[in-house]
Amino acid sequence: MLGNCKGGDIDLFFETDALPDNRAEVLCQLHGALTLALGERKIDVILKDAKMPPAPVFEIAKHTGIPLCVAADPIFLTDVAEFR
Repeated sequence: MLGNCKGGDIDLFFETDALPDNRAEVLCQLHGALTLALGERKIDVILKDAKMPPAPVFEIAKHTGIPLCVAADPIFLTDVAEFR
């Protein structure tokens, strides 16, 4: 029975000053790369870009989350295969 156990939900918040051309495409690429890397888990992705107005969810994520990485130059996934 323990072999069937999976980890909990993964909630990730990405913030960038960049302006993606296609926000939905970026979110799909992020989610796809994460699924390839982490397996079939429930992964929620929040992306705050330079156009997004302030919202409570962003502040909650910043104050309650654990920083995993801070990049000086924001990048967007252009090819999911790069992250396998």
